[in-house]
Parts: sequence; C-alpha cells; structure tokens
Amino acid sequence: MLLNIYGVMLFLRMGWIVAQAGIIQSLIIIGISTLICVITTLSLSAISTNGDVKSGGIYYIVSRSLGPEFGASLGIIFAFANAVAASMNTIGFCDSLNGLLDSYGIKIIDGGVNDTRIIGTVAILIMIIICAVGMVII
Repeated sequence: MLLNIYGVMLFLRMGWIVAQAGIIQSLIIIGISTLICVITTLSLSAISTNGDVKSGGIYYIVSRSLGPEFGASLGIIFAFANAVAASMNTIGFCDSLNGLLDSYGIKIIDGGVNDTRIIGTVAILIMIIICAVGMVII
C-alpha cells in the first residue's frame, strides 16, 4: 500500500534523492523497493493459486485467506490507500504536465499552483467519468 503512495514521490524526486543520498544509497533504495514489490507479488500469487478469485479481487483473497474480520478491516485500509495513491498519482501527473507546459512556455493561468489545480481537476473529472462508465458497462 505504501509503495503505491511512495512510488510517485520517488519518481518525481529521484534527482533530489540522488543529490542528497548519492548513487549507491539511491540504488539501495530502489533495490529495497523492488524487493518489497517482488515479495508482495509472490505472496499474492501464492494466495491466488489456492483457489478461484471471484469478484472483489484483493478483498476476496484476503477475506478467504485470513477470515472475514481481517478481510473487512484490511479492505477498508486498501480502499483508503487506493484513494490516497490516486490523489498522489494525480498530483504527480499535474506536476509533470505543468513542468512540460512550462518548458514550452505555455501557461493556463499563472504557470504555477493554479495551473496544477486546473489540470488536477480536469484529470480527476476524466477519471470519475471513466469509473462511472466502467461501472455501467459491467
């Protein structure tokens, strides 16, 4: 869960991390992140191969593996983490797009915080539309 949230921060601040920590320690940070991803993926794969994964995805897997009381509490944490990860990724997208627009000399309003807010609002509205259409299709 935290790896999703930290992913965009690591992506946007990699130059600063290398400048502060150095190349060796930055590679150690990336190695530890990769190790966490691999262990999580292998654990999820081991749980998934024990039975059919029905609708509910990760919530179904956790509730069947650990019991319904753990599944419900972890499901709430997963939902919160996904919401935070979506907002962090949106902020990362806005910062990157704002930097790209600034490199071409394009400003929406002021080339700063207000442009980031406008881009973020439009991006979130597009994501809401995609999620709403996806629910209707299913």
